[in-house]
Amino acid sequence: TERSRREYLALREFTENASHEIQTPLGIIQSKLDRMSQLEVSEEMARYIVQAKSGVERLSKMNRNLLLLAKLDNQVYSERQFIYVDELLNQHLEQMEELFSVRGITLNKTLSPVQVKSDRYLCDVLLSNLLSNALRYTFSLSEIAIFLSEQQFIISNPGAALDFPSEHLFDRFTKSADQPQGTGLGLAIVHQICLLNGWTVTHNYRMGIHYFSIDFN
Repeated sequence: TERSRREYLALREFTENASHEIQTPLGIIQSKLDRMSQLEVSEEMARYIVQAKSGVERLSKMNRNLLLLAKLDNQVYSERQFIYVDELLNQHLEQMEELFSVRGITLNKTLSPVQVKSDRYLCDVLLSNLLSNALRYTFSLSEIAIFLSEQQFIISNPGAALDFPSEHLFDRFTKSADQPQGTGLGLAIVHQICLLNGWTVTHNYRMGIHYFSIDFN
């Protein structure tokens, strides 16, 4: 048992260190591609540069998410403070207002003042991932409903049914075939943040609507 524990800890440490080391060359590649895109190149070369930049950005995002998961596994975020979830949520909604508007998506929100004790950065990531997930998978010209109380946070959006078993929704690298550009780590991170805080996150699909619920109790 002790040997298995040491191997597990060594693997987690390796994952975190590897993610740190990978981020630097990714940043260099991104910078060079940005410089190349400013030069006079042929249409074919410009297309290759755009494709390369897209691949690097996706890899960089995946690397950051894996690093965050490694830190969550290692319980790095142990310090907590009281946070007003409603204020943080409103900040995100203001920042994403134009993104919703472009797709003709309206927001129906019912928010009560709610205070939780958690890491502020993790709460920020949790809300960002859930809102981004709703924006990505909801139908255009529809409505996203957001409800917040002292007991629960619920976000619901109309969308197509899952094309994989629902029990794997919060697994790492699980994603819809219709959205191959995603990393498949956003909801896994949400799940880990909830575990760390002692919250419960669930998903239900009823009458063509996805419901994500977080129980604070």
